[in-house]
Amino acid sequence: MSRLLDDIKTLYREGNYKEALGLIETIEGGAGIIHPSILVWKSRCLQLAEDTAPYQFSDIEASLKRALSIDEEYLPAIIDLAYFYLNVLDDAGAAKELFERAIKLCREEVTEVITGLAQCLAEKESKEAALNFLNDATSHTLDQERVEEVKKEISSS
Repeated sequence: MSRLLDDIKTLYREGNYKEALGLIETIEGGAGIIHPSILVWKSRCLQLAEDTAPYQFSDIEASLKRALSIDEEYLPAIIDLAYFYLNVLDDAGAAKELFERAIKLCREEVTEVITGLAQCLAEKESKEAALNFLNDATSHTLDQERVEEVKKEISSS
């Protein structure tokens, strides 16, 4: 499964969306439960492929919702569905709910990572290093350049 997923990602990065969809169809045709990541890549390929017959536009949303029915906390599916609602369906309300859900999940995960790393620093380096890290924790959680880009984009629109 891992190798197939790598192949799908490679085809996607190369712009071979139709070929990636072919691999995904092979996986979907097999027995067992499909992993949510495959469904997310399927939705991405469907959005970018020029010829997606026999798929329909509604299959993009359905694929992401199916991923979430398998794992309701699968962050890539939540984020991709939010952007699909925001940018494709022009439904900022539905997108907002999903982005808020994603933030909650990320906050929980990042908090665990930050506190775990602080504990490592306290043990391996010093209590001071751990406390300094925790005092500066917000700089570790956001891509400041990307935040500034979006600020400029919002201000200029």
